[in-house]
Amino acid sequence: MKNQKNFILIMVLILIASVYGNRHRVLTAVTRLTNHETSQIILPSETVKEATVNDEFQAFIEKWKLSGLLPECQTMTTENQDEFVKYFQQFDDLTRNYIILLLQLIAADTTVLGEGMNDPSYGIYLEFCQYCLYDMNQDEIPEFILKTGACEADYMYTVYMVDNDKLVNCGELSGSHASLYTNGSGKFVRYDGHMGVYNIDVSTLEGTTLKTIKIADGVLDYEKNEDYPSLDQYDYGDYNEIMSFNGIPTLFLAAAG
Repeated sequence: MKNQKNFILIMVLILIASVYGNRHRVLTAVTRLTNHETSQIILPSETVKEATVNDEFQAFIEKWKLSGLLPECQTMTTENQDEFVKYFQQFDDLTRNYIILLLQLIAADTTVLGEGMNDPSYGIYLEFCQYCLYDMNQDEIPEFILKTGACEADYMYTVYMVDNDKLVNCGELSGSHASLYTNGSGKFVRYDGHMGVYNIDVSTLEGTTLKTIKIADGVLDYEKNEDYPSLDQYDYGDYNEIMSFNGIPTLFLAAAG
């Protein structure tokens, strides 16, 4: 009888230990899963809907179609999400849309901003970029003029517009030692002058194409104390407003893997 009681007691203890062990394993697994999901969020390139993505970030990437910017299997912590949103919130809606469309072209490897400045196999980023919004075709929707380059000698101006919801590269001009001037008519004059050599041309937007016509060029005769010519000499004296450019903070998205 005593042996039978001892046997029953042992079986009860084994059952209790088994239940506790299973519960411990389940809790440990849940804890690991929870910790993983809160510290490492995987956002696929096609589907970005994740229960663990914060609502603000989810709404933002859906509104602006940002999923195409995120490399496949890119790790995004909550902090990274916040920083990503803060970056784009620096701009007004029009500028933000232009920058996002530009980044999507870079991500698709269909646009390169300068030699070696962005490489999708290494990462997606903007660096040494400035922009100006200017309504060239006078349709009340400003075009996006992007200035790229790390120094005055290699600056480039590129004019972009949106046509049928797609970003179109309308054309580019050298920005080396050059400034752009306007009178608000939609045209702009590019004037570059360096070491006695000057070039002056005027650009217009025809459809989705940047058209540029030379106004003048030449080399100064220093022995005659010649100065760079003024725009008045070529009937562009009213182009006295210099177009100002705002900087675009560097954005870097590391490539997956």
